[in-house]
Amino acid sequence: VNRDHYNLLQYERYSRDLLRDRFYLKLERRLLALTIYLIHAALFTAAGVGVGLVLTGTWQGGLQLGLSWLVWGVFARTVYVLHETWAVNSLGHMFGYQNYDTGDYSKNNWLVGLLAHGEGRHNNHHADHRSARHGHRWWEVDLSWQVIRLMEIVGLVWDVSRPSPRLKPIPAPPPGRRVIRR
Repeated sequence: VNRDHYNLLQYERYSRDLLRDRFYLKLERRLLALTIYLIHAALFTAAGVGVGLVLTGTWQGGLQLGLSWLVWGVFARTVYVLHETWAVNSLGHMFGYQNYDTGDYSKNNWLVGLLAHGEGRHNNHHADHRSARHGHRWWEVDLSWQVIRLMEIVGLVWDVSRPSPRLKPIPAPPPGRRVIRR
């Protein structure tokens, strides 16, 4: 058990804005997140039943499509998103490369970066945790950044943090020489 998860000072340090937001506090204190999840599952299932009923003309077809939407659209998606999130924090400290000397084991992992829409650029995140952009090099695909950028262009978000110009990448090793960093 990580005792920092129960230490209010850690939350005050890293997520002060969330502690002051009434909406998120209600989600945490009243189990509203679970309620919203269950309502979303019921709506997904009902929509699937409705579409299945229209497409097949039978209740059996509607029920089959509704349950299929429940399994794939709710349960499988939830399992995927949870594993993707955990992979960022576990694989992102074990496998990959480092653009920045952060003094820790954070790595940029290309596979997690693709599966997690750019969040697998974990070393970049550790080097500049406020930045909304985790892909710092042209070949580091970051779909989350593209969505944030689009929302900024249309005016849905503002004051978006970008990578600090003070970041200094690790120099590339000389040709033919491989450097192993821990």
